[in-house]
Amino acid sequence: MLKASPTTETTSLTPHVRKLVGISLIAHLCITVPLAWILNTWIDEAYTLNTTGKTVGYAIHQAIHFELQPPLYFALLTLWRGIDHSVFFARLFSVICAAAMVCCVAPLAARYIRTTNPMVAVIAVAFNPAAIWAAEEIRVYAFSGLLSALLLWTFYDGYLAERRPARVLYATLAVIAVYTQYFLGFLLLGAAIALIVTRRFQAFKGFLLTMVPVAVAAIPIAVLLKSQISQGTAVFFNTRTLPDLVYSLYFMLLHYALPSLGIRHLVPLGIALFVVIIIFAAPSTLRVERITLWAISIVSATCLVVIVFVTRQPSFGQRYAFIFFVPFILAIVAQLASVRRHRRLVLAGWLIVMLVGSAVSLFTIYRPMARAGDWHRVADYIMASERPGQPILAFQSENAVNLMVYYSGANPILAVPNPINFNNVGDTSVILRHEGEIQSVLDRAGRSPRLLWVVTTDECHEENVDYHCDMFEKFISKRYVMVQRRDFFRASVRLVRDRLNLDR
Repeated sequence: MLKASPTTETTSLTPHVRKLVGISLIAHLCITVPLAWILNTWIDEAYTLNTTGKTVGYAIHQAIHFELQPPLYFALLTLWRGIDHSVFFARLFSVICAAAMVCCVAPLAARYIRTTNPMVAVIAVAFNPAAIWAAEEIRVYAFSGLLSALLLWTFYDGYLAERRPARVLYATLAVIAVYTQYFLGFLLLGAAIALIVTRRFQAFKGFLLTMVPVAVAAIPIAVLLKSQISQGTAVFFNTRTLPDLVYSLYFMLLHYALPSLGIRHLVPLGIALFVVIIIFAAPSTLRVERITLWAISIVSATCLVVIVFVTRQPSFGQRYAFIFFVPFILAIVAQLASVRRHRRLVLAGWLIVMLVGSAVSLFTIYRPMARAGDWHRVADYIMASERPGQPILAFQSENAVNLMVYYSGANPILAVPNPINFNNVGDTSVILRHEGEIQSVLDRAGRSPRLLWVVTTDECHEENVDYHCDMFEKFISKRYVMVQRRDFFRASVRLVRDRLNLDR
Protein backbone atom coordinates (compact mmCIF):
# COMPACT_ATOMS: atom_id res chain seq x y z
CA MET A 1 0.00 0.00 0.00
CA LEU A 2 1.27 3.47 -0.86
CA LYS A 3 1.45 5.31 2.43
CA ALA A 4 0.80 9.01 2.96
CA SER A 5 2.74 10.65 5.76
CA PRO A 6 0.75 13.60 7.05
CA THR A 7 1.61 15.25 10.36
CA THR A 8 0.14 18.18 12.19
CA GLU A 9 3.35 20.12 11.63
CA THR A 10 3.51 19.62 7.87
CA THR A 11 -0.15 20.49 7.27
CA SER A 12 -0.14 23.72 9.27
CA LEU A 13 0.55 27.15 7.80
CA THR A 14 3.24 29.51 9.08
CA PRO A 15 2.28 33.06 10.11
CA HIS A 16 4.21 34.35 7.08
CA VAL A 17 2.17 32.21 4.69
CA ARG A 18 -1.06 33.24 6.38
CA LYS A 19 -0.12 36.87 5.88
CA LEU A 20 0.63 36.30 2.19
CA VAL A 21 -2.68 34.46 1.77
CA GLY A 22 -4.44 37.47 3.26
CA ILE A 23 -2.67 39.82 0.85
CA SER A 24 -3.57 37.59 -2.11
CA LEU A 25 -7.18 37.43 -0.95
CA ILE A 26 -7.42 41.22 -0.71
CA ALA A 27 -5.93 41.57 -4.20
CA HIS A 28 -8.40 38.95 -5.50
CA LEU A 29 -11.31 40.87 -3.99
CA CYS A 30 -10.02 44.13 -5.46
CA ILE A 31 -10.69 42.53 -8.85
CA THR A 32 -13.92 40.66 -8.20
CA VAL A 33 -15.89 43.20 -6.14
CA PRO A 34 -15.68 46.09 -8.67
CA LEU A 35 -16.51 43.72 -11.53
CA ALA A 36 -19.50 42.41 -9.58
CA TRP A 37 -20.73 45.98 -9.32
CA ILE A 38 -20.10 46.97 -12.95
CA LEU A 39 -20.94 43.95 -15.10
CA ASN A 40 -24.43 43.49 -16.51
CA THR A 41 -26.28 40.20 -16.23
CA TRP A 42 -26.53 37.63 -19.00
CA ILE A 43 -29.44 35.28 -19.61
CA ASP A 44 -28.55 32.52 -17.12
CA GLU A 45 -28.13 35.14 -14.41
CA ALA A 46 -31.46 36.73 -15.36
CA TYR A 47 -33.07 33.31 -14.99
CA THR A 48 -31.44 32.94 -11.56
CA LEU A 49 -32.79 36.33 -10.49
CA ASN A 50 -36.28 35.19 -11.45
CA THR A 51 -35.89 31.82 -9.73
CA THR A 52 -34.62 33.36 -6.49
CA GLY A 53 -36.78 36.49 -6.53
CA LYS A 54 -39.78 35.15 -4.59
CA THR A 55 -40.07 32.47 -1.92
CA VAL A 56 -37.83 29.52 -1.07
CA GLY A 57 -40.62 27.18 -2.19
CA TYR A 58 -40.78 28.90 -5.56
CA ALA A 59 -36.99 28.69 -5.88
CA ILE A 60 -36.98 24.94 -5.19
CA HIS A 61 -39.80 24.36 -7.70
CA GLN A 62 -38.11 26.44 -10.42
CA ALA A 63 -34.70 24.87 -9.74
CA ILE A 64 -36.15 21.42 -10.36
CA HIS A 65 -38.59 22.14 -13.17
CA PHE A 66 -37.09 25.14 -15.01
CA GLU A 67 -33.39 25.36 -14.15
CA LEU A 68 -33.17 21.54 -14.26
CA GLN A 69 -30.70 21.54 -11.41
CA PRO A 70 -30.61 20.46 -7.76
CA PRO A 71 -32.36 23.03 -5.56
CA LEU A 72 -29.95 23.78 -2.71
CA TYR A 73 -28.03 26.66 -4.27
CA PHE A 74 -31.19 28.42 -5.39
CA ALA A 75 -32.79 28.03 -1.97
CA LEU A 76 -29.69 29.49 -0.29
CA LEU A 77 -29.52 32.38 -2.75
CA THR A 78 -33.20 33.15 -2.18
CA LEU A 79 -32.52 33.49 1.55
CA TRP A 80 -29.44 35.60 0.80
CA ARG A 81 -31.41 37.92 -1.49
CA GLY A 82 -33.98 38.39 1.24
CA ILE A 83 -31.48 40.88 2.70
CA ASP A 84 -31.12 42.88 -0.53
CA HIS A 85 -32.63 42.29 -3.97
CA SER A 86 -30.01 44.12 -6.05
CA VAL A 87 -27.98 42.46 -8.79
CA PHE A 88 -24.74 43.33 -7.00
CA PHE A 89 -25.84 41.69 -3.75
CA ALA A 90 -26.96 38.55 -5.58
CA ARG A 91 -23.54 38.37 -7.22
CA LEU A 92 -21.82 39.05 -3.90
CA PHE A 93 -22.74 35.53 -2.77
CA SER A 94 -20.51 34.10 -5.52
CA VAL A 95 -17.78 36.66 -4.77
CA ILE A 96 -17.69 35.44 -1.16
CA CYS A 97 -17.72 31.76 -2.21
CA ALA A 98 -14.82 32.33 -4.63
CA ALA A 99 -12.88 34.16 -1.92
CA ALA A 100 -13.51 31.30 0.51
CA MET A 101 -12.31 28.87 -2.16
CA VAL A 102 -9.06 30.85 -2.44
CA CYS A 103 -8.66 30.67 1.35
CA CYS A 104 -8.95 26.86 1.17
CA VAL A 105 -6.09 26.50 -1.30
CA ALA A 106 -3.21 27.12 1.12
CA PRO A 107 -4.36 24.43 3.62
CA LEU A 108 -4.94 22.10 0.67
CA ALA A 109 -1.44 22.74 -0.70
CA ALA A 110 0.01 22.20 2.78
CA ARG A 111 -1.63 18.77 2.77
CA TYR A 112 -1.20 17.57 -0.81
CA ILE A 113 2.01 19.41 -1.88
CA ARG A 114 4.24 19.78 1.14
CA THR A 115 7.46 20.08 -0.85
CA THR A 116 6.77 23.60 -2.08
CA ASN A 117 5.45 26.89 -0.80
CA PRO A 118 1.61 26.84 -0.62
CA MET A 119 1.57 30.36 -2.08
CA VAL A 120 2.34 28.96 -5.53
CA ALA A 121 -1.06 27.24 -5.60
CA VAL A 122 -2.81 30.19 -3.91
CA ILE A 123 -1.58 32.66 -6.54
CA ALA A 124 -2.37 30.22 -9.36
CA VAL A 125 -5.99 30.04 -8.17
CA ALA A 126 -6.62 33.57 -6.87
CA PHE A 127 -5.71 35.37 -10.11
CA ASN A 128 -6.78 32.72 -12.57
CA PRO A 129 -9.43 34.02 -15.05
CA ALA A 130 -11.54 30.96 -14.22
CA ALA A 131 -11.77 31.94 -10.53
CA ILE A 132 -12.55 35.56 -11.44
CA TRP A 133 -15.23 34.37 -13.88
CA ALA A 134 -16.91 32.15 -11.26
CA ALA A 135 -16.97 35.04 -8.77
CA GLU A 136 -18.89 37.20 -11.27
CA GLU A 137 -21.64 34.65 -11.95
CA ILE A 138 -25.00 34.69 -10.17
CA ARG A 139 -24.91 30.94 -10.68
CA VAL A 140 -23.81 27.86 -8.80
CA TYR A 141 -20.20 27.76 -10.08
CA ALA A 142 -18.33 29.57 -7.30
CA PHE A 143 -20.29 27.67 -4.65
CA SER A 144 -19.50 24.37 -6.39
CA GLY A 145 -15.82 25.37 -6.59
CA LEU A 146 -15.82 26.00 -2.84
CA LEU A 147 -17.48 22.63 -2.22
CA SER A 148 -14.89 20.85 -4.38
CA ALA A 149 -12.12 22.43 -2.30
CA LEU A 150 -13.80 21.43 0.96
CA LEU A 151 -14.30 17.88 -0.33
CA LEU A 152 -10.58 17.66 -1.13
CA TRP A 153 -9.74 18.94 2.33
CA THR A 154 -11.96 16.51 4.24
CA PHE A 155 -11.02 13.60 1.95
CA TYR A 156 -7.37 14.09 2.83
CA ASP A 157 -8.05 14.33 6.54
CA GLY A 158 -10.50 11.44 6.54
CA TYR A 159 -8.93 8.92 4.16
CA LEU A 160 -5.26 9.82 3.65
CA ALA A 161 -4.54 11.06 7.18
CA GLU A 162 -7.18 8.58 8.45
CA ARG A 163 -8.85 10.90 10.92
CA ARG A 164 -12.27 9.34 11.32
CA PRO A 165 -14.20 12.44 12.47
CA ALA A 166 -13.31 14.07 9.13
CA ARG A 167 -15.16 11.24 7.33
CA VAL A 168 -18.44 12.39 8.86
CA LEU A 169 -17.79 15.91 7.61
CA TYR A 170 -16.84 14.53 4.18
CA ALA A 171 -20.14 12.62 3.99
CA THR A 172 -22.07 15.73 5.01
CA LEU A 173 -20.34 17.81 2.34
CA ALA A 174 -20.99 15.04 -0.21
CA VAL A 175 -24.74 15.27 0.42
CA ILE A 176 -24.60 19.07 0.15
CA ALA A 177 -22.61 18.70 -3.06
CA VAL A 178 -25.06 16.42 -4.90
CA TYR A 179 -27.94 18.66 -3.86
CA THR A 180 -25.98 21.62 -5.28
CA GLN A 181 -24.68 20.36 -8.63
CA TYR A 182 -24.96 16.84 -9.99
CA PHE A 183 -21.49 16.89 -11.53
CA LEU A 184 -19.88 17.28 -8.12
CA GLY A 185 -20.69 13.60 -7.68
CA PHE A 186 -17.88 12.88 -10.16
CA LEU A 187 -15.41 14.09 -7.52
CA LEU A 188 -16.67 11.38 -5.17
CA LEU A 189 -16.10 8.74 -7.83
CA GLY A 190 -12.64 10.16 -8.51
CA ALA A 191 -11.82 9.95 -4.81
CA ALA A 192 -12.88 6.29 -4.71
CA ILE A 193 -10.73 5.50 -7.77
CA ALA A 194 -7.78 7.29 -6.12
CA LEU A 195 -7.98 4.99 -3.10
CA ILE A 196 -8.03 1.93 -5.37
CA VAL A 197 -5.13 3.11 -7.55
CA THR A 198 -3.01 3.90 -4.49
CA ARG A 199 -3.94 0.49 -3.02
CA ARG A 200 -5.43 1.96 0.13
CA PHE A 201 -8.04 -0.80 0.35
CA GLN A 202 -8.84 -0.43 4.03
CA ALA A 203 -9.55 3.26 3.54
CA PHE A 204 -11.59 2.35 0.44
CA LYS A 205 -13.82 0.08 2.53
CA GLY A 206 -14.36 2.93 4.96
CA PHE A 207 -15.11 5.23 2.03
CA LEU A 208 -17.80 2.85 0.74
CA LEU A 209 -19.40 2.69 4.18
CA THR A 210 -19.40 6.50 4.30
CA MET A 211 -21.07 6.67 0.90
CA VAL A 212 -24.02 4.48 1.95
CA PRO A 213 -25.85 7.23 3.88
CA VAL A 214 -24.86 9.69 1.14
CA ALA A 215 -26.50 7.47 -1.48
CA VAL A 216 -29.64 7.10 0.64
CA ALA A 217 -29.86 10.84 1.19
CA ALA A 218 -29.44 11.41 -2.56
CA ILE A 219 -32.35 9.15 -3.61
CA PRO A 220 -34.93 11.99 -3.86
CA ILE A 221 -32.71 14.06 -6.13
CA ALA A 222 -31.71 11.03 -8.22
CA VAL A 223 -35.38 10.34 -9.01
CA LEU A 224 -35.63 13.76 -10.66
CA LEU A 225 -32.50 13.41 -12.74
CA LYS A 226 -33.89 11.33 -15.61
CA SER A 227 -36.78 13.68 -16.35
CA GLN A 228 -34.47 16.70 -16.07
CA ILE A 229 -32.10 15.24 -18.66
CA SER A 230 -34.92 14.64 -21.15
CA GLN A 231 -36.32 18.14 -20.62
CA GLY A 232 -32.88 19.68 -20.97
CA THR A 233 -32.42 18.22 -24.44
CA ALA A 234 -35.97 18.85 -25.66
CA VAL A 235 -34.98 22.06 -27.50
CA PHE A 236 -31.25 22.67 -27.06
CA PHE A 237 -28.87 19.77 -27.50
CA ASN A 238 -25.30 19.44 -28.70
CA THR A 239 -24.39 17.82 -31.99
CA ARG A 240 -20.65 17.63 -31.32
CA THR A 241 -18.62 14.47 -31.77
CA LEU A 242 -16.82 12.76 -28.91
CA PRO A 243 -13.33 13.76 -30.18
CA ASP A 244 -14.52 17.36 -30.43
CA LEU A 245 -15.75 17.31 -26.83
CA VAL A 246 -12.47 15.76 -25.66
CA TYR A 247 -10.49 18.43 -27.48
CA SER A 248 -12.65 21.19 -25.98
CA LEU A 249 -12.09 19.80 -22.51
CA TYR A 250 -8.34 19.55 -23.07
CA PHE A 251 -8.27 23.12 -24.35
CA MET A 252 -10.14 24.27 -21.25
CA LEU A 253 -7.78 22.49 -18.87
CA LEU A 254 -4.81 23.94 -20.70
CA HIS A 255 -6.41 27.36 -20.35
CA TYR A 256 -6.67 26.76 -16.59
CA ALA A 257 -2.96 25.95 -16.41
CA LEU A 258 -1.73 28.58 -18.93
CA PRO A 259 -4.40 31.26 -19.35
CA SER A 260 -4.13 33.06 -22.65
CA LEU A 261 -6.45 33.77 -25.54
CA GLY A 262 -3.85 32.39 -27.94
CA ILE A 263 -3.43 29.13 -26.04
CA ARG A 264 -5.21 27.06 -28.70
CA HIS A 265 -2.07 27.28 -30.83
CA LEU A 266 -0.04 25.79 -27.97
CA VAL A 267 -2.00 22.55 -27.66
CA PRO A 268 0.82 20.31 -29.01
CA LEU A 269 3.34 22.18 -26.85
CA GLY A 270 1.18 21.64 -23.78
CA ILE A 271 1.11 17.88 -24.37
CA ALA A 272 4.87 17.78 -24.94
CA LEU A 273 5.62 19.75 -21.76
CA PHE A 274 3.39 17.52 -19.69
CA VAL A 275 5.09 14.38 -20.99
CA VAL A 276 8.51 15.87 -20.19
CA ILE A 277 7.41 16.76 -16.66
CA ILE A 278 6.20 13.21 -16.05
CA ILE A 279 9.43 11.71 -17.41
CA PHE A 280 11.62 13.87 -15.21
CA ALA A 281 9.47 13.58 -12.10
CA ALA A 282 11.31 12.27 -9.06
CA PRO A 283 10.04 9.48 -6.82
CA SER A 284 8.45 11.14 -3.82
CA THR A 285 6.92 10.32 -0.46
CA LEU A 286 4.03 12.48 -1.68
CA ARG A 287 3.22 10.15 -4.56
CA VAL A 288 -0.11 9.19 -2.97
CA GLU A 289 -1.19 12.81 -2.76
CA ARG A 290 -0.18 13.55 -6.35
CA ILE A 291 -1.94 10.45 -7.68
CA THR A 292 -5.04 11.39 -5.70
CA LEU A 293 -5.19 14.86 -7.27
CA TRP A 294 -4.75 13.48 -10.77
CA ALA A 295 -7.24 10.66 -10.24
CA ILE A 296 -9.93 13.07 -9.05
CA SER A 297 -9.22 15.47 -11.91
CA ILE A 298 -9.04 12.87 -14.68
CA VAL A 299 -11.99 10.76 -13.52
CA SER A 300 -14.30 13.76 -13.08
CA ALA A 301 -13.21 15.24 -16.42
CA THR A 302 -13.77 11.92 -18.19
CA CYS A 303 -17.20 11.47 -16.61
CA LEU A 304 -18.15 14.99 -17.66
CA VAL A 305 -17.29 14.39 -21.31
CA VAL A 306 -19.06 11.02 -21.38
CA ILE A 307 -22.23 12.34 -19.73
CA VAL A 308 -22.44 15.37 -21.99
CA PHE A 309 -21.91 13.18 -25.05
CA VAL A 310 -24.32 10.40 -24.08
CA THR A 311 -27.13 12.63 -22.89
CA ARG A 312 -26.51 15.26 -25.60
CA GLN A 313 -26.57 18.03 -23.03
CA PRO A 314 -25.64 21.53 -24.25
CA SER A 315 -21.85 21.88 -24.49
CA PHE A 316 -20.31 22.10 -21.04
CA GLY A 317 -17.86 24.97 -21.48
CA GLN A 318 -16.22 26.40 -18.41
CA ARG A 319 -19.40 26.34 -16.36
CA TYR A 320 -19.48 22.56 -15.83
CA ALA A 321 -15.71 21.97 -15.80
CA PHE A 322 -15.21 24.33 -12.87
CA ILE A 323 -15.97 21.46 -10.48
CA PHE A 324 -12.42 20.18 -10.96
CA PHE A 325 -10.67 23.55 -11.28
CA VAL A 326 -9.11 23.42 -7.80
CA PRO A 327 -7.98 19.76 -7.88
CA PHE A 328 -6.56 20.25 -11.39
CA ILE A 329 -4.53 23.35 -10.45
CA LEU A 330 -3.24 21.53 -7.36
CA ALA A 331 -2.34 18.53 -9.54
CA ILE A 332 -0.38 20.79 -11.89
CA VAL A 333 1.54 22.36 -9.00
CA ALA A 334 2.18 18.93 -7.46
CA GLN A 335 3.50 17.61 -10.76
CA LEU A 336 5.81 20.58 -11.27
CA ALA A 337 6.99 20.27 -7.67
CA SER A 338 8.00 16.66 -8.36
CA VAL A 339 10.61 17.61 -10.98
CA ARG A 340 14.04 16.29 -9.95
CA ARG A 341 16.14 19.35 -10.76
CA HIS A 342 15.58 23.08 -10.58
CA ARG A 343 12.19 22.63 -8.93
CA ARG A 344 11.98 26.24 -7.79
CA LEU A 345 12.99 27.53 -11.20
CA VAL A 346 10.35 25.37 -12.92
CA LEU A 347 7.62 26.49 -10.51
CA ALA A 348 8.63 30.15 -10.75
CA GLY A 349 8.75 30.01 -14.54
CA TRP A 350 5.28 28.45 -14.76
CA LEU A 351 3.84 30.91 -12.26
CA ILE A 352 5.22 33.90 -14.16
CA VAL A 353 3.86 32.61 -17.48
CA MET A 354 0.51 31.86 -15.85
CA LEU A 355 0.26 35.31 -14.27
CA VAL A 356 1.15 37.09 -17.51
CA GLY A 357 -1.39 34.97 -19.37
CA SER A 358 -3.99 35.68 -16.70
CA ALA A 359 -3.39 39.43 -16.91
CA VAL A 360 -3.70 39.39 -20.71
CA SER A 361 -6.82 37.23 -20.57
CA LEU A 362 -8.51 39.32 -17.87
CA PHE A 363 -7.74 42.58 -19.70
CA THR A 364 -9.11 41.21 -22.95
CA ILE A 365 -12.27 39.74 -21.41
CA TYR A 366 -13.20 42.66 -19.15
CA ARG A 367 -11.91 45.61 -21.22
CA PRO A 368 -15.46 46.48 -22.39
CA MET A 369 -16.56 46.50 -18.72
CA ALA A 370 -19.68 44.71 -19.90
CA ARG A 371 -20.97 41.30 -20.79
CA ALA A 372 -22.67 40.51 -24.08
CA GLY A 373 -25.70 42.76 -24.47
CA ASP A 374 -24.42 45.52 -22.16
CA TRP A 375 -27.95 45.65 -20.77
CA HIS A 376 -27.38 48.27 -18.13
CA ARG A 377 -26.14 50.83 -20.67
CA VAL A 378 -28.79 49.79 -23.20
CA ALA A 379 -31.54 50.43 -20.66
CA ASP A 380 -30.04 53.77 -19.59
CA TYR A 381 -29.76 54.90 -23.21
CA ILE A 382 -33.38 54.04 -24.04
CA MET A 383 -34.74 55.63 -20.87
CA ALA A 384 -32.81 58.83 -21.59
CA SER A 385 -34.08 59.05 -25.19
CA GLU A 386 -37.57 57.51 -25.26
CA ARG A 387 -41.02 59.09 -25.26
CA PRO A 388 -44.28 57.44 -24.19
CA GLY A 389 -45.92 55.44 -26.95
CA GLN A 390 -42.63 54.00 -28.27
CA PRO A 391 -42.66 50.28 -27.39
CA ILE A 392 -39.43 48.32 -27.28
CA LEU A 393 -39.16 45.30 -29.56
CA ALA A 394 -36.56 42.90 -28.11
CA PHE A 395 -35.32 40.07 -30.31
CA GLN A 396 -34.80 37.27 -29.39
CA SER A 397 -36.98 36.43 -26.40
CA GLU A 398 -34.15 36.02 -23.87
CA ASN A 399 -32.93 39.55 -24.60
CA ALA A 400 -36.22 40.88 -23.26
CA VAL A 401 -35.59 39.07 -19.96
CA ASN A 402 -32.14 40.65 -19.65
CA LEU A 403 -33.41 44.12 -20.51
CA MET A 404 -36.19 43.90 -17.93
CA VAL A 405 -33.57 43.54 -15.17
CA TYR A 406 -32.46 47.17 -15.74
CA TYR A 407 -35.27 48.93 -17.62
CA SER A 408 -37.80 50.96 -15.63
CA GLY A 409 -39.05 53.34 -18.34
CA ALA A 410 -42.48 54.29 -19.66
CA ASN A 411 -42.82 51.79 -22.51
CA PRO A 412 -43.57 48.06 -22.68
CA ILE A 413 -40.86 45.58 -23.65
CA LEU A 414 -42.19 43.25 -26.35
CA ALA A 415 -40.37 39.91 -26.59
CA VAL A 416 -40.07 38.47 -30.11
CA PRO A 417 -41.46 35.99 -30.92
CA ASN A 418 -42.93 35.33 -27.43
CA PRO A 419 -42.11 36.04 -23.79
CA ILE A 420 -40.11 33.39 -21.95
CA ASN A 421 -42.42 30.88 -20.31
CA PHE A 422 -40.92 30.22 -16.88
CA ASN A 423 -43.22 27.24 -16.48
CA ASN A 424 -41.95 25.41 -19.56
CA VAL A 425 -38.21 24.97 -20.06
CA GLY A 426 -38.75 23.24 -23.41
CA ASP A 427 -40.96 25.96 -24.89
CA THR A 428 -40.23 26.15 -28.63
CA SER A 429 -42.29 29.31 -29.07
CA VAL A 430 -39.14 31.34 -28.33
CA ILE A 431 -37.82 30.35 -31.76
CA LEU A 432 -38.99 32.63 -34.59
CA ARG A 433 -40.72 30.61 -37.32
CA HIS A 434 -42.26 33.20 -39.67
CA GLU A 435 -42.70 36.97 -40.02
CA GLY A 436 -46.34 36.74 -38.95
CA GLU A 437 -45.17 36.12 -35.38
CA ILE A 438 -43.48 39.53 -35.32
CA GLN A 439 -46.64 41.20 -36.59
CA SER A 440 -48.64 39.37 -33.92
CA VAL A 441 -46.40 40.84 -31.23
CA LEU A 442 -47.03 44.34 -32.59
CA ASP A 443 -50.76 43.70 -32.87
CA ARG A 444 -50.94 42.62 -29.24
CA ALA A 445 -49.37 45.96 -28.29
CA GLY A 446 -52.44 47.78 -29.64
CA ARG A 447 -52.47 50.62 -32.17
CA SER A 448 -49.49 50.44 -34.53
CA PRO A 449 -46.86 52.84 -33.14
CA ARG A 450 -45.24 55.44 -35.36
CA LEU A 451 -41.87 55.05 -33.62
CA LEU A 452 -40.48 51.82 -32.24
CA TRP A 453 -37.30 50.85 -30.40
CA VAL A 454 -35.60 47.70 -31.69
CA VAL A 455 -33.07 45.91 -29.48
CA THR A 456 -30.99 43.06 -30.91
CA THR A 457 -27.75 41.18 -30.16
CA ASP A 458 -25.31 39.23 -32.30
CA GLU A 459 -26.56 35.89 -30.93
CA CYS A 460 -28.43 34.14 -33.74
CA HIS A 461 -27.63 30.48 -33.02
CA GLU A 462 -27.37 28.30 -29.93
CA GLU A 463 -26.30 24.67 -30.16
CA ASN A 464 -28.73 23.16 -32.70
CA VAL A 465 -31.17 26.12 -32.74
CA ASP A 466 -31.38 28.92 -35.32
CA TYR A 467 -33.23 32.00 -34.05
CA HIS A 468 -33.62 33.32 -37.64
CA CYS A 469 -32.07 36.75 -37.23
CA ASP A 470 -32.17 37.20 -41.01
CA MET A 471 -35.95 36.82 -41.01
CA PHE A 472 -36.32 39.40 -38.24
CA GLU A 473 -34.02 41.90 -39.97
CA LYS A 474 -35.87 41.45 -43.26
CA PHE A 475 -39.17 42.28 -41.55
CA ILE A 476 -37.75 45.40 -39.87
CA SER A 477 -36.10 46.74 -43.03
CA LYS A 478 -39.27 46.15 -45.05
CA ARG A 479 -41.63 47.82 -42.57
CA TYR A 480 -39.49 50.52 -40.93
CA VAL A 481 -36.96 53.26 -41.63
CA MET A 482 -34.14 53.77 -39.14
CA VAL A 483 -34.15 57.13 -37.35
CA GLN A 484 -31.17 56.61 -35.05
CA ARG A 485 -28.88 53.81 -33.91
CA ARG A 486 -26.49 53.21 -31.03
CA ASP A 487 -24.19 50.19 -30.79
CA PHE A 488 -23.18 48.64 -27.51
CA PHE A 489 -21.04 45.64 -26.61
CA ARG A 490 -22.49 42.88 -28.81
CA ALA A 491 -25.85 44.65 -28.95
CA SER A 492 -27.53 47.45 -30.90
CA VAL A 493 -30.45 49.79 -30.22
CA ARG A 494 -32.38 51.34 -33.09
CA LEU A 495 -35.22 53.84 -33.15
CA VAL A 496 -37.27 53.11 -36.30
CA ARG A 497 -40.24 54.80 -37.97
CA ASP A 498 -43.10 52.96 -39.66
CA ARG A 499 -42.82 53.36 -43.45
CA LEU A 500 -46.62 53.60 -43.74
CA ASN A 501 -46.64 56.57 -41.37
CA LEU A 502 -43.70 58.60 -42.62
CA ASP A 503 -45.75 61.80 -42.77
CA ARG A 504 -47.20 61.50 -39.29
